[in-house]
Amino acid sequence: MRNVFLMSFIALSLCACIAVGAATLGAVTYYKSAKHEVATVNINATPDNIYRVALQTIKRNSLLKVVSQDEKNHLIELTKGDLSASLKVFRVDPQVSQLLITSEINADRSTRLVLDGVFRICQQLKVDCTLVVDGS
Repeated sequence: MRNVFLMSFIALSLCACIAVGAATLGAVTYYKSAKHEVATVNINATPDNIYRVALQTIKRNSLLKVVSQDEKNHLIELTKGDLSASLKVFRVDPQVSQLLITSEINADRSTRLVLDGVFRICQQLKVDCTLVVDGS
């Protein structure tokens, strides 16, 4: 299962990087399927800074557990109960980075793990982030 989750994370990461040019700073894009949820946002900050703030934010939440962290690649794997999530920060250009959070969804209950995570990190970075709602 970890390999499937990792593969979907990589595929979504590549798609997110391709679409970066059209994204607006602070605009949170959210996608939810039957098994996963994904949120991305472009932030005017370095990957190192976003990663550091994300790690601090995660560690302050007693419901979250860091499973692994890779500072060099700006990647954090974590759990919330029986749910698994991954956080990755990409450099878009010298001034902008993209935060990507993916999570499994437990069929028994709804979760907002990735959206809550994105907005908490934006708040800690003092960045105004807004959920983009698709009109379709």
